[in-house]
Amino acid sequence: MLSSLKKELLEIKNDRTLLAIVLIFPIFVTFFMGSSFNKLGINGLPIGVIGKTDSNLTLAVLSGLDNSGAFHTIDFDNLDNATDALKNGQVRAIIELPPDFESSISRGSGANIKITVDNSDLAVEQSILAVLSSVIQASSTNITQSYVGSAWHDLYSLNQSAQSALTRIKEGKLRLNSTYGELVGIEGRLGEIRPDELSASIDGAQLSISRLLERARTQKDEIKRGSQSSADLLLETRLFIDNATVALDQSLDLIDNTSARLERQLVALNNTYTALDATHQSSILLRSQIVNSSCNILTPTVDLLTLSLGTMKNNTLSQISDGHAQLVELRNLNQTLLGFKSNLNSYRSRVNSFNSTSDNATIDGQFASLESEIVSLNSTLNQSKDQVNRISTLLLAMRDTINQSKVTLNDAISGSDAMANLIGQISTIVNVQTSKDPTKIATPITIELKDKYQKQGFADFVFPQVISVTILFSSLLLGAIGLVREKTRNTLMRLALVPNGVLSSVLGKLETCALLSLFQVALILSIGIVFFGVSIPSRLDGIVLGSLVSGLVISTIGILVGLFSKSESSAIQFSLLIAIPMLFLGNVIFSSDLLPKFTQFIQFFVPLSHITNIFKTSMITGGDPYLSILSLFSFEILGMFVLLIVLKYRRLD
Repeated sequence: MLSSLKKELLEIKNDRTLLAIVLIFPIFVTFFMGSSFNKLGINGLPIGVIGKTDSNLTLAVLSGLDNSGAFHTIDFDNLDNATDALKNGQVRAIIELPPDFESSISRGSGANIKITVDNSDLAVEQSILAVLSSVIQASSTNITQSYVGSAWHDLYSLNQSAQSALTRIKEGKLRLNSTYGELVGIEGRLGEIRPDELSASIDGAQLSISRLLERARTQKDEIKRGSQSSADLLLETRLFIDNATVALDQSLDLIDNTSARLERQLVALNNTYTALDATHQSSILLRSQIVNSSCNILTPTVDLLTLSLGTMKNNTLSQISDGHAQLVELRNLNQTLLGFKSNLNSYRSRVNSFNSTSDNATIDGQFASLESEIVSLNSTLNQSKDQVNRISTLLLAMRDTINQSKVTLNDAISGSDAMANLIGQISTIVNVQTSKDPTKIATPITIELKDKYQKQGFADFVFPQVISVTILFSSLLLGAIGLVREKTRNTLMRLALVPNGVLSSVLGKLETCALLSLFQVALILSIGIVFFGVSIPSRLDGIVLGSLVSGLVISTIGILVGLFSKSESSAIQFSLLIAIPMLFLGNVIFSSDLLPKFTQFIQFFVPLSHITNIFKTSMITGGDPYLSILSLFSFEILGMFVLLIVLKYRRLD
């Protein structure tokens, strides 16, 4: 076997074809794959865009695509032109923006972007979709964050407006409470005005005047007769006039006091009207502020408060007008009573003059004049009583109006409390909502990606496939071409004459291919580490043992191909027929996880898939490659069994 190994190495050294397979092929594949796949990814891929591209939101999405560096956007007028460009390979995907893209997003109804992808290359399709989805999702997140931030700003403004409204409501409530207290005070002071006392005083004056009229008529007869009772009657008349004068003075004092109180009431009512007017204007300003802040939930309450305050203001104005009418009535009554007092004084002087006259004609004239004045006074007092009754009615109306105003004020105060509570609830809700981070709302779930296997570059993930492909072609061709040359040179025929000569030669070839596989793997790793920054494998034992076993298995297949080939060209053709299916099923181009279950089952019986797994495990994951190595050993045992049978029963010429 050592002699065979030496012989094989010398033949390879002197044969340019075999030397190229051993040295030039792995070097070429390593540099080509390393330089091509060292930085794998989409870069500047042309993407067609259809739709309006000059709006702010559209520019935000498209700028995200351009800024990603993965795509280059090209605008198209219509779908047909974009489709033709996609068919001709000028673009690799088409993005269709709806006509109402910006308005739909502004309304909050969302927008649907259609993406047509060139899926003639599945790997490129998946890469395009992944990057496109990532960029568009990031743009969507930014738009959502912008809208939420704007909404938060509006809510902040609403909260500030609500707080300002709350301050105005509290100020208005203080005014309402103050107005309510003034109305209570006015109501209490209205109780001090006693129209019944004034009416009783006038009734007493009327009774005194009626008696005075009777006494005047009696006195007239007594004076004419000159009887003794006349003097007594005159004395009683003077006393009666004095009492009537005192009663009139009391009525005048009562009228003066009533007038003074009523004037104070009018001053208080004017103050109340001023406070109500200020509160009413404040409520109108508050309503305008609430409408501008779009807090529609408070509008009905503020409208009710404004209407109530307007009604109260009108009622108070009506009370002031009624009060002025009462004051005029009292002043008229005062003038009437003053005139009555003047007439009473005139009557006293006439009564006093009866003592100095005896002319019956003169007495008749004076008493007739006196009787006329008394009747006139009585009529005047009747009118005054009517005035007092009207004053009493006006006072009752004022009390009713004050009671209605108190009820309205209570409702307004309750409405103010309700609004204050509602604003407090709104403020609480706004504070809770605006305490949330808009970025967290836009992306409530964040994904933290962590690569299990940290490597310096993409070449680390490519070189296991480079090694597998190199071992596949070099060992397969070395085994097949080497055995065909042994056959064409009749070397095997001569070795057949030597005991175990053919078997020793075949084993020597297997040994040579295994060692050359180890050499090629070392060469590929050295180039990768020096030129492409590939990390030093963590499982060198798996690399060494995997290289030897892989070389044995693939070279065994190559020797079997050589045994059935008539020439080198046919051996190469047969080798390609075996190698190409292995490439597709050997976990080199397509990962086993992407294949159907049936294909995965077939892949298990492809040696190249186990070879690829050995080097992936040894170079990337750092796991245990021995399960795949044992699988390859089982393939080698099966291959050796088949090889021995073929050597025993097949002709070697």
